[in-house]
Amino acid sequence: MSDAICFSVKSNCYALRWSYGEICVGANCCGQFGKGLKMWQARLEYHQSCLNEQLKFNNWIDGYVELQKKNQATNIKLERKDIQRCKRMIRYFK
Repeated sequence: MSDAICFSVKSNCYALRWSYGEICVGANCCGQFGKGLKMWQARLEYHQSCLNEQLKFNNWIDGYVELQKKNQATNIKLERKDIQRCKRMIRYFK
């Protein structure tokens, strides 16, 4: 038997890609386990991981490559913007 305690995700779960909306993975992007600096550092890690996924993506589907590449470019732009926002907030809390 495991000693781990499982939590449901909060209604405003920030790390849905990791939790799949089911089980809290303890990412702390929502601030449940530490607000302020800890939360923004968690969000930075999350967005850096999402950016790396987008940069490494290579699962193109015939007939949809153009659309996928357009979506990928948009996702990369948004992740970089979120990373910059997290870095600004981390500087603010330090």
